Amino acid sequence: MIALTAAMQPEIELIKKSITEPELIHWQGWDFIKGKLFGEDIVAVQTGVGKVLAAIVTQKIIDTFSPAAVIMSGVGGSINPEIKRGDLVIGLDSLQHDMDATMFGFKRGQIPYSDYHIIPSDKKLIEIALSYKKEKLKQG
Repeated sequence: MIALTAAMQPEIELIKKSITEPELIHWQGWDFIKGKLFGEDIVAVQTGVGKVLAAIVTQKIIDTFSPAAVIMSGVGGSINPEIKRGDLVIGLDSLQHDMDATMFGFKRGQIPYSDYHIIPSDKKLIEIALSYKKEKLKQG
C-alpha cells in the first residue's frame, strides 16, 4: 500500500476523484480514503496546513495502514531562480527551514543533538518519479 498526502483540498482533490473502490475511514476530523489508484492499493488524506498536522496525520497513516511508502504532493515555494511557477519538482531531500539553533553551535536547519540536518528522500522513490516521461520534471 502507498499513502498519498497533501495539505490542502485542491492538492488532494484530483487524487480523491481518481480512486476506485473507495472506502472512507474517518478519524478525529480527517477523512482517509482507502482504495485503488492505477491498480495500486492506496490511502489518501488531506492533512491540513503545517508540519505538525502533517506529522500527526502521517503517523496515523503509518500506524493504521503500514504503507510501504508515503508520498506528499502539493504546492510550495522555491528560492531557486530556475524553478518557476507550475514546474513539477521532485524533492531530493528535506530541511526544517525554520529550525535555527545556530546560537548553540548547530547548523541552520539541524535538529539539535542529532545528526538530522538535510534528510534525503528515498532513492528508489526518486528514481520511480523521475522515470515519468509525460511531464518535464525538475529536481530540487
